Amino acid sequence: MALLKPQSQLHTPGAIQAHGVLIALDGFGVVTHLSANAAKLLGHEAPSLGRALPEQFGLSGASLVAAKAGGEDSALADHHRVALNGRQFDCLVRRQKWGTLVELEPSPHPRQDLDPGPTLHQVVRRLRQQTNVQGLLDEGTRALRAMLGFDRVLAYHFKRDGSSQVVAEASSATDWPPRLGQRFPEAHIPVEARRLFSLNPARHVPDADSAPVPLEAAPGHEAPLDMTLSALRSVPDFHAHYLHDSGISASMCVPLIVDGDLWGILACHHRAAVQVPYPVRASCAVLGELLSTQLQYQLDKDRAARELTHERLRGNLLAQLQGATDPALVLASRLPNMARAFRAQAAVMSHQSSVFAHGDIPHGLQTALLRWLHDGGVDSGRVYVTDALTESAPDLAARLTGWGGMMSFCFDEPSQTRILLLRRQAPDAGDGDVPSAARSALGETTTGPDSDFDGTVAWGAVERDALQALGNSLGLLVGAGVADMHRYRNAVGAMLRAQAREVALPESSDQTSRFDRVLHKAMELSLMRGNVKPLALAPVDLPALLSARVTQALQREHGASIYLDTPAKRGDAAPVVVQADHERLAALFDGLIDNALRHGQAGESVVVRVRREGDSAVTEISNISPPIVPAVVDMLFSGTEPAAVDDSRGGLGFGLYVCQSIAQAHGGSLAYTHEDPFVTLSVRLPLAPALAHCARRSQCAAMATSSGTAAFKAADLTLFLPCAGGVEGYLADEVHGLTGLTGHDLLAERGGVRVRGDWAVVMRLNLHSRLAQRVLIELAHGPYRDEHDLYALAAEVPWEQWFQARQTFRVDLTAQASPLKSLNFATLRVKDAVADRFRNAAGGVRPSIDTQHPQVRIHAHLSATHASVSIDTSGEPLFKRGWRQDKGDAPLKETLAAAMLAASGWWEPAASRVSELPLYDPCCGSGTIAIEAAQLVLGLPAGGARRFAFEQLRPFDARTWMAIKAAAREGARRPGPIQVFGSDVAHRMVDFAQRNAERAGVGHAVQLRGGDALQRVPPTPQPGVMLMNPPYGERIAAAGVAGQKARGREAFQHGPLSRSADQRRPGEDAAERDTGDDFFAQLAAHWKTHYAGWTAWLLTPDLKLPSRLRLKETRRVPMWNGPIECRLFRFDLTARREKSDSNPPPAP
Repeated sequence: MALLKPQSQLHTPGAIQAHGVLIALDGFGVVTHLSANAAKLLGHEAPSLGRALPEQFGLSGASLVAAKAGGEDSALADHHRVALNGRQFDCLVRRQKWGTLVELEPSPHPRQDLDPGPTLHQVVRRLRQQTNVQGLLDEGTRALRAMLGFDRVLAYHFKRDGSSQVVAEASSATDWPPRLGQRFPEAHIPVEARRLFSLNPARHVPDADSAPVPLEAAPGHEAPLDMTLSALRSVPDFHAHYLHDSGISASMCVPLIVDGDLWGILACHHRAAVQVPYPVRASCAVLGELLSTQLQYQLDKDRAARELTHERLRGNLLAQLQGATDPALVLASRLPNMARAFRAQAAVMSHQSSVFAHGDIPHGLQTALLRWLHDGGVDSGRVYVTDALTESAPDLAARLTGWGGMMSFCFDEPSQTRILLLRRQAPDAGDGDVPSAARSALGETTTGPDSDFDGTVAWGAVERDALQALGNSLGLLVGAGVADMHRYRNAVGAMLRAQAREVALPESSDQTSRFDRVLHKAMELSLMRGNVKPLALAPVDLPALLSARVTQALQREHGASIYLDTPAKRGDAAPVVVQADHERLAALFDGLIDNALRHGQAGESVVVRVRREGDSAVTEISNISPPIVPAVVDMLFSGTEPAAVDDSRGGLGFGLYVCQSIAQAHGGSLAYTHEDPFVTLSVRLPLAPALAHCARRSQCAAMATSSGTAAFKAADLTLFLPCAGGVEGYLADEVHGLTGLTGHDLLAERGGVRVRGDWAVVMRLNLHSRLAQRVLIELAHGPYRDEHDLYALAAEVPWEQWFQARQTFRVDLTAQASPLKSLNFATLRVKDAVADRFRNAAGGVRPSIDTQHPQVRIHAHLSATHASVSIDTSGEPLFKRGWRQDKGDAPLKETLAAAMLAASGWWEPAASRVSELPLYDPCCGSGTIAIEAAQLVLGLPAGGARRFAFEQLRPFDARTWMAIKAAAREGARRPGPIQVFGSDVAHRMVDFAQRNAERAGVGHAVQLRGGDALQRVPPTPQPGVMLMNPPYGERIAAAGVAGQKARGREAFQHGPLSRSADQRRPGEDAAERDTGDDFFAQLAAHWKTHYAGWTAWLLTPDLKLPSRLRLKETRRVPMWNGPIECRLFRFDLTARREKSDSNPPPAP
């Protein structure tokens, strides 16, 4: 005989509750397992291990024969009563694959064993009277509480995201705070517990405070006993603690099964210990099945009603769109209907450059979501669904406050026509009456109530299928329209070939449909080719004409955004007048604006700018779009081949040829350029003769003013060093250690450090700083209200004193709470200011744009009220040290590795000093942490292996720079005994790290080895500091090194976090979490055994890491790894103790 060892798995606990007796029989009726309390409760009639069960137990041979024949486990129990040791017992017999499970519970007084028939009959009648899900749940909880006499019954519903919510409550306890509406995270009821709930009709705990009774096993049967279907299965420690801390002595859980899955549970709570007899529990199980059946019926009924609603919506939309003059406008007007039908809080539709929205969703978020979908192409021709929008689009997380779920469908990619439906996240609702000990075990707070039983955020199959059907129908409708337009274009082309000469040209304002506009283009093309109608030249006020054409376009294209920039808006009162045919010029700009609206990115403004340049008036129409492929560029202005040969949406395909012909007829030109992200078509027309002379005088005066600008002063510069969130204090210490600056010359602020210094400080910080991302020189700072203020601010900077017109540049703009509608246009205005400044100062010569490899980078930052313009002296970000050529997946940035070294105290930036303690990274990957540490030990500069942007700026002083580098070389220290160590289970990564270390000049100062993190012993006898960044956004696989269980860093493999929630396999997240918990628990046990006296620091976004490690952190430092909020946890390692430091999360 042997006692079974306690197991961590819920279904094999190796113990039972104390009020009953468990007997396990093999297929021959021989006792293989027996609870240790059998002799106490059954006396001399208790069975013996290894012997057949006595006949007085009343067990028929049928169960034994069935078990011997094999078969699946059965949740159905044969129930009968037996008299043993002078007492009555309820005997429950269940067939199992391994044999027969016999459980005995003392029977209550006979009067409690009442016939449940009348009660259940009344319950059924009341359930059938309910007309909605909420009514069913309210009635079910009341009925169950009445049958049991318990203090409280709660109905939980499990959401698709794994969380659970209390959706009904029946309580007689006035001093217990209500839980109705509260939501709990998935960890509150673990996946394994939910599986057991679904398999057991009524799980009962009579006394949560009673000690579990272990099982005894016969020789040869010491393996854990599967007790999945056992009614007496013991209560897990964490659940017992939860019940005790909540003031609950007795509990029972009844599952609610819908569509074969666990939809929810009825959780019954009672203050006093009480044993519910089996017949009453069986009646409660019947009540649960009745309620489940009614829930299934009501949910199916609701689902059918929603499907009918969606079908009617689709039918009405298609009927209204047939023959509509502007289908996009009709569809946009029905966004409120779509939002109601799909139960969404916002609906957005894009078409070409136009965006339409219903609901309280900011325009900036609309544009950002549309750009994200367009760039990813995830919804092209199919429905894209996510219930966790911030995880799916982490770069947009800061803008997504309050929004959690989204469905989208792009049914016409060329015109960027897509529909977005959004749902809000549920707001937090606090911890309710969850006791403090339970909250500590949970590690999370509850969240707020949902609006319905399908969830506020999660989308169901009904909604997905409905949007897919709607999108498919709309796609077919668009395809039919394109085919019609193609046939129409062919017919018009035939007319053109006939060289019709007597045609009437309709007014531009009369173009009400796409066919009218195509016909207008056809007639205009015919006139251009036949030279039928001469130009009627007259002075035309170009800004006034453009203002009228923009107004007309906005009336025609609802939802579009066009920004008109004229000299008058920039404070220049001089007129821009050209000699032109007003009607033809209007047609020219109508065509270009329509072209920009059609091809521009959805949600972004089309920009129309006019300016004087020498003797010419230049009008630029820009839209955000990828560059046009060279083959199409060659045909843009062709009069023989249409540019859009495969797409008839835009008309004939000769529109730009017509526009160019009109410009040339006026002595001007039309040209295409692309300066990322803008595609621009520029019309250059000669100014009216009387104004050209004035324009030349104005330009000369501007150049004279520029030549008188004060000389550049480099002795007093305002610098800004951006850094990762949480690193500002360490960066300020580092700057002080490198420069000696203090006080007002060195100020830490959110997102970086502001410094006052000279060019030597600029160069020294670029060379040595390990924590700064860049070194920016602020050249202008001031208030702003719109893009014109930004232009004026940037135009005041003497850019010609910083770099030359032959150099390339780019402008990067960041914003926080900026009121501007389009940041892309703001970027363009800053770029214009720089270019115009060079034009005026350098005789019309301006630098070119290079967005990929610019020689000069200009940064602009916008707050809510002020803007700053800076020049970047670093070039590539400073985390690019110049030595990394070999890297693995998602390597840690060098700046963040340095921040971890500073936060751990191993490196003191203010004193430029490192600790003498050994440093070890057991998951070193490509060696980032180890190499940073080794360079600090040797005193090597961070940027010694790279070039910097300031070397190409005009104020650059090569002599000072050479002296700074020479001083850095002299400051290097000779290597002593190795004190930096790294290891990784993947030998490929160790090879990468070794090669990187050689290039960084520290190959001789760091020891890198291959090895499993769960097997490596300390690299030195002296305790030191462990610093590691375990991978995240990945999962721990179930198999790994050399045929053993997956261990160490190689256990982390790509997982599903990059996929949307609907793509995950059932139970996948839970499996990953279980495997991850196992890995970290083994890692902590290994550390306690071998690393006593060491200090471990781990960077992770997982706030539950201490509980996974079962260690108590002594410090947590907030840090940001890009957009991901992380914590750097410190653990002071001591020798291993017998009992673990923490418990798993509780279940209700």
